[in-house]
Formats: sequence, C-alpha cells, structure tokens
Amino acid sequence: MHINLRISRTNVNGASASLLFNGSAITVYGATSTDYGLFSVSLDGNAPLLLNGSAPMFRPQNMLYYAGGLSDEVHSLTFTNADPNGSWFDLDKFVVSTWQTLDDIAISSSSSSTSHLPGPSLLNPNQSPQPK
Repeated sequence: MHINLRISRTNVNGASASLLFNGSAITVYGATSTDYGLFSVSLDGNAPLLLNGSAPMFRPQNMLYYAGGLSDEVHSLTFTNADPNGSWFDLDKFVVSTWQTLDDIAISSSSSSTSHLPGPSLLNPNQSPQPK
C-alpha cells in the first residue's frame, strides 16, 4: 500500500505527524536539503530515534526511515521535527508492505506436496564438485 502525500513540511520545532498502519514493513520518504535538520521517529511508542535530514543539496523522495520484520498488528509511527533552529522537515510518501511470516510459509509448505530436490552439500575447500 502506498500513501502519497502532497509534500507536507514544517519548520516548527515539535510539530509532528502520526500514522497508524498494519503491515510487516514500512518505508517513509521525504526530502532532505541544506536547510533541513533533526527529526525524530517513534514506532509503537518506543523511545524516539533521532535522525538528520540535512544534505548538501535538495534531494526529493529520499528514504528517511525503514522498519521491517513487524508483527501483524496495528502499528503507530510518529515523526517529530526536533530541530530548535527552525530547520525544515517534510514527508512525501509512506509505503506499507505485508509479507508472509515464517509461520505462514511453514503451514503452507506442510499442506502442499513437496518435490524431492537434492539438498546442499558441503565441499572441502580442496575438493571440486564431482559430475553426477
């Protein structure tokens, strides 16, 4: 699922934006530039992670944050402009991904027929593979 925003930006210290989502992973995109600064990210109420949006030139659609391996429940993600100097922070797009968990794959594999493929074999570093 992609959530595209019209570029939402602020230079107010403490201004925040939150998103509730359900998925295995989230990627967040926004711009960076010379007049962009510190921002924090908090996932599911955990201690905020302080990041820096400063860059040598304007760069739109940069990946600002990624979290993966999330459980299948509702998650809360909060971004806060944490720069006391009036620097900018913006958000452009959220991409939420959902993948099967290992438990889902194991259940799916056990209920389907399996093919008999040769398993991997270990070679001594001094050996070369033998033709079959």
